[in-house]
Amino acid sequence: MSLKCTFSGALKFEAEASGLCCSNGKVSSPELPQLPEPLNSLMEGNHPKSKEFLSMIGQVYDKSGSLMSLPNEEAMFLQIYFLGNEEAEAKRRCKLIPGTTKSLIESLQKMLHENNH
Repeated sequence: MSLKCTFSGALKFEAEASGLCCSNGKVSSPELPQLPEPLNSLMEGNHPKSKEFLSMIGQVYDKSGSLMSLPNEEAMFLQIYFLGNEEAEAKRRCKLIPGTTKSLIESLQKMLHENNH
């Protein structure tokens, strides 16, 4: 994202159509609240694990399956939230996303649990 909208300040990709974010100033939206920590520091590049975090994000996956995993299968996607404890959730996420640091996953999980409203 290398361009900034002169009206809304939204960051845009170079090939993105002009006016896509706010219709060239015709639409305004309320300012978004600041991201909770540690997400804000990770996104801003002010966290010791920012480089690792930023290299892992980007692609959105919206796969879903059954709410609970089958007895002999490991939890995937949404099923991870139902493992029963944060330690098991973090271990499973680290296994699914090679190269992630358990401490980073745990801090993001904690933030999500604290800000789930």
